[in-house]
Formats: sequence, structure tokens, C-alpha cells
Amino acid sequence: NHGRRRCHWPLNSTDSAPALHPQLTSSLYYGSPGVALFFRQLVNAAGNDTKQASHWEAATEAAVEDVQHGAARAKAAYGANVGFYYGLAGIA
Repeated sequence: NHGRRRCHWPLNSTDSAPALHPQLTSSLYYGSPGVALFFRQLVNAAGNDTKQASHWEAATEAAVEDVQHGAARAKAAYGANVGFYYGLAGIA
């Protein structure tokens, strides 16, 4: 894997938010935590279709790995902010 992450969801914005607030890339709203949550819902929606469920489960695991990869950096960036969308609770 050579240090590359399988599922990285960078903040895509037309304003200055990424430069001014790089920690947002690890938030539930903008980053991989929200993607992991969405993929997990796709696993649930797949129901009895084990091939589809397996595909989305692998994508979920990759997104969670990305969240774990950046957790220490996110914790330092957010400090005492425990908000759900833009804080530590969203990456828990």
C-alpha cells in the first residue's frame, strides 16, 4: 500500500475553507467520516444482495481506515470542540 490510503475524501470547496480550516477534511460533514456513514447505509440497503453488501462493506472499511489515519491530527486541530458535524463527536 506504500502509505497510500484506499479511501480519502478531500474537502472540495470553491471558497477558502480548505486553506483556512484544513481540519474540516476530517469532519463528518466534509470528510471521510460522512462518507463512511453513507457507505454503511448502502450496506444496509443492499439487504440480501451479498455481492453488493460486500462491495459497500469494503468501501466502508476503507473510509473508516482513513478516519483512523487522521484521528490524532483531527483531535489536535479540533481541541475542545466536540460538535457532531465539525468536531470530535463526528469522527468518533
